[in-house]
Amino acid sequence: WLQSESSRMGFVAAPTMLLLPAFPAVNAAQYRAEQSLVLLQTIESLRMYAAEHDGALPPSLDQLSVPPPLDPFTGKPVEYELSGEQAVLSGTPSGNFHSRIIVEIAH
Repeated sequence: WLQSESSRMGFVAAPTMLLLPAFPAVNAAQYRAEQSLVLLQTIESLRMYAAEHDGALPPSLDQLSVPPPLDPFTGKPVEYELSGEQAVLSGTPSGNFHSRIIVEIAH
């Protein structure tokens, strides 16, 4: 539809035809930036928990006193996996971009 309409309108539609394909990439970039912020906010919540529990990390994000922020891609908290004294936070992958942070609280 868009291709036929742009052909009908001629050069006036050229800017739209050039910019329209970029919109999904712009949205994905915005979500990736928001996801990075969510990961950092979750780290701060983990630090608060550790400060209140002698340096221990929580078994799940449900244990945090401050509710974790939501991943903009899923509307749910980021993935959290506790392994010994390390925790792994993972954001939802977006294309070739995947956020993964390993957190370890120093005693």
